[in-house]
Amino acid sequence: MPLTRARSLSVASVIADDTFAGPRQLPLLEVDDNLSFFSSNAAAQYLFPVVDVTDHGECQQTQEWEATRLHPAVSAVLTSKTVASDLKQVLQALLSTVNGTLEKHKYILGDKLSPADISIWSTLYPLYHKDELKQAYIADCAHILRCNDFIGIPIQIESKIEGCCGG
Repeated sequence: MPLTRARSLSVASVIADDTFAGPRQLPLLEVDDNLSFFSSNAAAQYLFPVVDVTDHGECQQTQEWEATRLHPAVSAVLTSKTVASDLKQVLQALLSTVNGTLEKHKYILGDKLSPADISIWSTLYPLYHKDELKQAYIADCAHILRCNDFIGIPIQIESKIEGCCGG
């Protein structure tokens, strides 16, 4: 389906309909009456489709890593009153992986923005946005901190959303 058919993007949509079996509050991309995405990774893949089969496999593998390793570690840090040293080490190792990848490439999969970049950027944004978390976790990750990763991507995301959702 073309991107121009998307109707809305609700970043924190509250679902009041009792017939909906999913979570009650979630990011939601509603394309039409029959197509909605409540997984941010699936929505990123829809908004930024990967055409090359090889890149598609790498993208999905990276998004799986983000969903099963990076996101849980970042979420645990964000929700903990005090962060255990082993959790901090795990997150720093994961961030080192991302930083190392970005040392070699402009984006996670090379020179083009992909859904993997959106997924990872979305997960890391709270660490970047809050000064004490930024200092504690990503201050030494020069490649993660590059302007293109935290300023360029949101502009591109915004233009994609405006293009598909009219707004």
